[in-house]
Amino acid sequence: GNIDKFSTVTCFGVAGATAVIVGKRIGEGAGKDEVYSLGCCLLTVSLGVGVAVVSMGAQGALAARAQEAVFVPSLPLTVRTTVGAGDAMVAGLLYGFSQRDDLAWALRCGTASAAARCVCEGEGYLCARTFESMLEKTKAVRI
Repeated sequence: GNIDKFSTVTCFGVAGATAVIVGKRIGEGAGKDEVYSLGCCLLTVSLGVGVAVVSMGAQGALAARAQEAVFVPSLPLTVRTTVGAGDAMVAGLLYGFSQRDDLAWALRCGTASAAARCVCEGEGYLCARTFESMLEKTKAVRI
């Protein structure tokens, strides 16, 4: 079916639960896929995954776990590179979950971290000040 439109980017453990981040394959547009992406999150959680995250690039990110789903829109920014943005999102999610067991907070941290990486030149590291600035601008919507 349509599940093959997505590819698993990474899996990791968060507070004893397994999390999966799913991303669009390069070259695919978003459009109406926000609803489809939420369906993929919820399906993944129903299969026993503790947390499912769908990174939709310029359209934002979705996350779900039992009884909870959250959307964080992307931030308006001038993208200099997307190299390492997925890794930065994972790092931000882990940072967020290490601070508190709050899906919205963790997804905001992941989105801010990915955005901070995208505004860096070349292969430079993102800095804490840029991350904090992006984090202040993120908004989570519970869905």
